Amino acid sequence: MAKNFFTSAIIVAGGSGKRFNSEIPKQFLKLKDKPILAYSIEKFEKSKLIDEVILVVPGQFIGFCQKNIIAKYCFRKITQIISGGTTRQASAYNGLQKVSKKCNLVLVHDGVRPLVESKEIETVIKLAQKFKAAILAVPVKETVKLVNNNMIVKTEDRKKFYLAQTPQVFEKTLLSKAFEKAKKDKFVGTDCSSLVERLGVKVRILEGSERNIKITTAEDFKLAEILMSW
Repeated sequence: MAKNFFTSAIIVAGGSGKRFNSEIPKQFLKLKDKPILAYSIEKFEKSKLIDEVILVVPGQFIGFCQKNIIAKYCFRKITQIISGGTTRQASAYNGLQKVSKKCNLVLVHDGVRPLVESKEIETVIKLAQKFKAAILAVPVKETVKLVNNNMIVKTEDRKKFYLAQTPQVFEKTLLSKAFEKAKKDKFVGTDCSSLVERLGVKVRILEGSERNIKITTAEDFKLAEILMSW
């Protein structure tokens, strides 16, 4: 498929990292020889299907990020560095307000998923070009239990369940409409796809890799170090 879409990537790295118990947010910690966030940005910097990158970080770290990540690693596609909101949803919304007027597709990615593969990025973008909404996800491997008050209510068919990842890619007008409806309804979701789904839109799944972990805890960080050594 020929590239005839302007795609804006919003990298959401606005978290404070409270669960990580570090002095600075985890997205700025060094994994091997570079900050976690730098690895994530690098994947989109190199993609031919990405036209611009909007970076969302904690407000007090905008200057730090500009000096120690963007300037240091010579990232050229970042057009805006903005402050995050009180929730991930608010941070993604802030980023959406800053995309180029030429934007057709919006890609949203967690800044703490440094191991996403370039092929996954390009394939999920092409899927969204065709179907308007697509995300990376991996099938659940363990047995899934529905629980209430620490008691099993039902054992679910795990074949029906996937774990959502990022990137998630949507037609810009669709994502904007989803955010506006969520704001009106005072709905807070844990990812952008959940907002789009509320419009009745069928979101396509691209099976991703289990390497594409989200670094949330110290254990995740150690796992990422191991995976990067493979």
